[in-house]
Amino acid sequence: MIRKKAIKVLCLITILHLICQHSQEALAQAPVNFDTAVTQFFSGSVFRTLGVIIHKTDDDNRAFNRRLTIKKVPLVFGYAPMSDVAVAISVPWIEKSQRNNLSGRRVTLDVAGLGDATLLGRWTFKKWLGHWRRTDMAIIGGVELPTGDTNRRDEGIRLPPELQLGSGSFDPFLRMAFSRVVKRKSIFAELQYKVNTPGALDFKFGDVLEYDLATTYRLFPAVKYPNPEFYGILELNGVWEQQARQRGRDVENTGSHTIFLSPGIQVIPLKNLLLEASVQIPIYQDLRGRQLGYEVGDLGDSNIVFGFRFSY
Repeated sequence: MIRKKAIKVLCLITILHLICQHSQEALAQAPVNFDTAVTQFFSGSVFRTLGVIIHKTDDDNRAFNRRLTIKKVPLVFGYAPMSDVAVAISVPWIEKSQRNNLSGRRVTLDVAGLGDATLLGRWTFKKWLGHWRRTDMAIIGGVELPTGDTNRRDEGIRLPPELQLGSGSFDPFLRMAFSRVVKRKSIFAELQYKVNTPGALDFKFGDVLEYDLATTYRLFPAVKYPNPEFYGILELNGVWEQQARQRGRDVENTGSHTIFLSPGIQVIPLKNLLLEASVQIPIYQDLRGRQLGYEVGDLGDSNIVFGFRFSY
């Protein structure tokens, strides 16, 4: 019931948002895989979508030989009533497919549908502006809503929490972001902590700490404006996840720390259109127990991210 009400509220907000906004503003450079202290679309509204493809394997357990593929397409609607304040709604479409050996045969578990939506707000509380340079600091807060299904089954058997589309819980998060742009160069940093609360079947995913650092360089043109613009990006993305708990007890084979090196590109062919792509290459991984993960340094186990942003 809570999930259905949350979906209705999000749909209503999205429709009103699309009807009421009609501005067109220039887009600013930004990292691909995390938020920035700068409101990338300055004022007005933006629509953003990303395609994210994730592959995880279980190389330490040859008997099961598990392989998980996750495809995400988050649809993000953002609105900035002023240059220092922005709000956004993100609703993801998710597909999960896990293959593993079971009783001598290869079994595939598939789920697809809407995942948990996210509401967030950003306030750039400090900024320093100069000639061809700017520095910004922002606080970003929000909550992940239990809009994704938590009762998917296969042949009558309920799928485990990690294969469900949602968590069934309200999960708040807080981010601090920093950006520094000097002519053609820029540096971005972010630190986020998300508190996961108990959800379906009293299962609580571990709290998540994310830390990110990125640098971008405008390869073309040498002097900004006119369009088009072309940027090279290099990011370092770290994700630390606490051990999960269920009914007050720690869940075995959960909890991890992973670091990605993420090269990417961005192209701004029009003042209100940005195209972007990135590859997240795992360079460090620490898994607690036996679980699905990445092959460190293997490009085949990299996350692939691509999408666009359109302001209106």
